[in-house]
Amino acid sequence: MFDAETFNVGQFRRTQATNYTTAIDYTQDKIINEADIMMDFYDPILYLTADNVIDSLNSYYMSFSVNQIPDRDQKFTIELRNKEPLSEDTQTIRTFEIPKGVGTVPFELIFNPNATYDSIVFLLRRDALDYQQYNEDGTNGRFLKVTVDRFDRILNIVDTELKVLFPKIVNGLKKIGIQGPPGLLFVLNGEEMRVGRSGIYELYYDDITIKYIGFVLKKSLITQDGLDFFLMDFKYY
Repeated sequence: MFDAETFNVGQFRRTQATNYTTAIDYTQDKIINEADIMMDFYDPILYLTADNVIDSLNSYYMSFSVNQIPDRDQKFTIELRNKEPLSEDTQTIRTFEIPKGVGTVPFELIFNPNATYDSIVFLLRRDALDYQQYNEDGTNGRFLKVTVDRFDRILNIVDTELKVLFPKIVNGLKKIGIQGPPGLLFVLNGEEMRVGRSGIYELYYDDITIKYIGFVLKKSLITQDGLDFFLMDFKYY
């Protein structure tokens, strides 16, 4: 993929590594969201185990689905927190929208924490109708029904694989070219990225050093082992 210049080049195939992600352990519960002094609303929360807190040194992948309701659209925000003590330091990750309907809507995202956190909250944006709705369990308003399908730490193959295969890599990569299935999800220096429709992703900026790159592999019907395949060429000094 690269023109001949005075630099080192390497190539990495997906089958050269066996592990690209590690699963995060958690328990799911609900937390009181005191939106009004007269009543409490509840939102889903994931409590991470002591060995699985998330931190700023790693990137993470989550896929989940949320139940629709038939009468109106919904919006919710994913927020990182710490539970003991409940800290005012939080990080807002992303806001999602759910169209009204009957069924579930799938979502997925990659995120990079700005500190260490042990809780993830799904904060539903409330409206006036929530103050008029009373549920059988005595709670008020809607409750967001979230099903988490996958929650992983994304391994940084620059450190886990490439520096082993290419010992001359010192600080990271300078340029990359990835061939893979359209939509292949990966993280690059903490940013969520995808391979485009052409099946090729290229980053050729000399002033960008790539120190973290990792891939989220999914099932494939066209590979022998049933997982997405990719090929990455890269430049390094």
